[in-house]
Amino acid sequence: MEDYGWDKPIYLAFVGNNSIPFGHFICAEHLGGSMTNFDNWKFFQYDNLDIQPGDWQMPCGTDEENTAVWIREIESIGGCGSVDGDYVACFEIDKNCNVSNVSCPD
Repeated sequence: MEDYGWDKPIYLAFVGNNSIPFGHFICAEHLGGSMTNFDNWKFFQYDNLDIQPGDWQMPCGTDEENTAVWIREIESIGGCGSVDGDYVACFEIDKNCNVSNVSCPD
């Protein structure tokens, strides 16, 4: 099979906030540089190729809770929402849509 060069560094990103409530999976492309720098990621899904904090697919946090953005490798895929892989970067978005790097869940 011919190699078309599509071997891109694509990861799975969970976006969630229990106080909205909101939970969603989107794709994340690592653009290079430090994985813990939010600016080094491009988030996309279906018809939106540039998801940004504040978009409906990546809402800002609330007074009660920040929105989590947890990015992980895709090592294997099970059923809907069941993906195995290590976390590579984790972020939180506050109510003002400011993004910070945080520790990933265990």
